Amino acid sequence: YGFHWFGGEWRFDGFPSGHMAVFTVLALAVWRFFPCYRYVCVSLLLLLAASLIVTSYHFLSDVVAGALLGYLIHAVVCNYLFSREKNKTGTPSPG
Repeated sequence: YGFHWFGGEWRFDGFPSGHMAVFTVLALAVWRFFPCYRYVCVSLLLLLAASLIVTSYHFLSDVVAGALLGYLIHAVVCNYLFSREKNKTGTPSPG
């Protein structure tokens, strides 16, 4: 094992995990709008993270970076959408 910064070879191009980023955004959206499913969201994200690591598709750092990327995308999009909504109606946004 070694660390190869975006080497371009098929074995070294998995940083960050795109699967983790996409499903983190989805889980955070469900977390925000359907609070009764929060435990399900966390459980499924942990299951996905464990399966990506155990099956050797990604290293732990890839999975963590993918989750952080997903969180950042969710935060930016929600901030943009809710600030536009607040400016139109004059009421605060949910969450």
